[in-house]
Parts: sequence; C-alpha cells; structure tokens
Amino acid sequence: MNNHRRILLNLFFLLVLSLSGCSMLGVEPDTNEPWGPLDEDAATRIPYSELLPYVQSANSDLPAGFLLDANSRLLALGDSIVQQGKKPGGFTSRVNQAMRRVYPNDGLTYIRNYGVSGYRAKSLMAVFKRAVTNEHPTHVLISVGVNDVQVNAGVLSGETMLESLDVWKRSRSVSDYQQHLRELVREIQATGASPLFMTPTIKREDPESKRNRALRSYADAMIELAREEDAYFIDVHGIFKAYLTKHGGREKSRILTVDGTHMNGLGQKLMAVCLMRLLGMDAADIESLAEDGPATQ
Repeated sequence: MNNHRRILLNLFFLLVLSLSGCSMLGVEPDTNEPWGPLDEDAATRIPYSELLPYVQSANSDLPAGFLLDANSRLLALGDSIVQQGKKPGGFTSRVNQAMRRVYPNDGLTYIRNYGVSGYRAKSLMAVFKRAVTNEHPTHVLISVGVNDVQVNAGVLSGETMLESLDVWKRSRSVSDYQQHLRELVREIQATGASPLFMTPTIKREDPESKRNRALRSYADAMIELAREEDAYFIDVHGIFKAYLTKHGGREKSRILTVDGTHMNGLGQKLMAVCLMRLLGMDAADIESLAEDGPATQ
C-alpha cells in the first residue's frame, strides 16, 4: 500500500508541475539583473587565442565569411545568460567591441540585446514581436535553455520521482522546447530575418552533473532544428563541457561562472569567441584581439 501511495503522490506532483509551469522553482522573469559587476581578472589574463581551440573543434555550421555588413541588424534573444551579455565585459558587448576593432570602416550596427532573466523558449515569441517593430533585424540570435531544463528536469531527477516518469517528462519537455523554437523561427523568417543558434551553456561547473546531462538533450534539439532550417549554429554547451572537462574544479582562476549558471568575466569571454565565430569572424582576427580593459557596449 505504501508503494502505491508513493506512486500516486509522485503522479500528482508531476501533474501539478506540468499545469503550473513550475513558477515555484524561482525562474519567473526578473528584470532587475541580480548579478554584480563581472570579474575581469581571469578574462584579462587568458587571451582569446587560448579559448579559440575549444570553439574551433565544436560541432557547428558557420558562415564562410563575416555575416554582417552596414545593412545588417542583429537582435539577440534569450534568458539571463544573454541579458547579462550586455553588461560591460559581457559577451555581446565584447563582440560589439571586436567588430569596431576588426571592421572599423564597415559601418556595422551594434548587437541589440533583448535577453530577459528567467525566460524560456516559449517566452521568446512575445519578446521578438515587441522588438521587431523597433529593430527591424536581418538576423536573430537565439540562445535559451537553462531555465527550460531547470523547470522540466531539475527537480524531477532522482530522489522520490520514479525514473520512468522523469524520462517521460524530460522527453515531452524537450519536444515542447523544440516546437516553441520552431514557431519562433517561422515568425522570424516571416519578417525576412535569418535565425542564428547558440546552444544553452551549462548548469553547474561539472560536465557530468545531472542538469548538464539533461541539458544535452535540449542542445541536441536546437541543433536538429538548426539543421532542418539550414541555419548557422554553434554548440556552446559542448564547448563549455569540453573546457570544464579539462579545467573544471581544479583551477579556481579558470572557473566560468559566478554561481554555476551565470557567467563571470572568463565565461563571458568564451561566449564572445563562440559568437564571433558564429558570425564568421576569422580566427586570425580573433587571435589578434587584445585586452584594453572591460568591453563596453
């Protein structure tokens, strides 16, 4: 009887989570940016050239040449990982700075960062519809997933939940995640813009953590969609896991996050290299970039 009661309670809990959207898990949108200034020490010490090999070996489909010109407008959509990128030293700020240095006479427009803390794949459609009227983008960067995996897999792994229920829930949620992205891509294409994909980063600085293993499924779903749409993509999740496999947990000067999720200065720098390559910036130009203090918008 106890086993039957436990199964019924687990099923009830699963139903509540499914219907509620899991807002009790602390991933509601938060526009107050709860992170402090980015630590630039490690980012300044470690050059772009040292991070580039992790990016060069990644699963990706990259343009043959630089993707943007004076008529291009790039809009970035995502969660707090993207939102944090517009801070001084953040990855979109770094890429804006790199574009000014590498292509000073091309009249390039800065990346417009519309990341929102707490947002998931299903949240991005509304953001895009609000932004497209003002920004008129030619390209839209999509990077989202850490909140999707937190809601849909984080509390369901191990402990009292039956493994079969966990697998079912995760499978369904990954399918929903991909479908939300597919609908967003259709909306982007309807405006004449092209989608670009950066897979979600990490949850915890352990490449084999429970959430990172779950997050791999979301990254794979994004890559599958990118290939279906013949869109450029880069597997940031795989890049971060490769970096952590070599350095994670052993060298404090090489940690990538401030809390296991949000990037510190070095994590932002690694994301910036990913985005530079996704935009088709030449590896030699990336290697030539020098540090002149924190990158600003």
